[in-house]
Amino acid sequence: MVDGNDFGEQYHITERMIPFYDAETSGGYSGLVASSSEQANLKGYIQAGGWFDSKETAAIRHIGDSMVEYPSGCVLAVREVLDRRLLVPGRNYVIETTEFRVTKRYQRGSSPDTIALYSTNTETYPDGRLVHEPFEVPVDEIRRIYRVLGYIVNESGEFKIIKK
Repeated sequence: MVDGNDFGEQYHITERMIPFYDAETSGGYSGLVASSSEQANLKGYIQAGGWFDSKETAAIRHIGDSMVEYPSGCVLAVREVLDRRLLVPGRNYVIETTEFRVTKRYQRGSSPDTIALYSTNTETYPDGRLVHEPFEVPVDEIRRIYRVLGYIVNESGEFKIIKK
């Protein structure tokens, strides 16, 4: 049983409750990325209903503009990928290293020791160069990888987090 909102509602934690962490992932915003050195603390739970077929393992806030399909400030429902051999090129993932946490489209790297990460925002500078260029990450620097299952946008400003 967990506390609900200010009205004293109580909720039972079920498999349909997605743990919501206060850490952020960045799609690239003014050249900044979210630090993964911050501790990702459990803030509460989001009641998911039947949205993601019970495959989600966490929810995390997305900030930035390099992934056009995810509005800045939305909440991503993600599932941790434990077997990295199952990564699918062309799919979107949250990649966490010791230095940063980003949301990007995964591709195989130029060597077996790297992965390539791409943005879907194709904005360019006047000289034609991409604002959000692809980059490679050494595989041994990756702490965790999460597949993005979907996202939640709250337009009302009344985001309901069920507190633990």
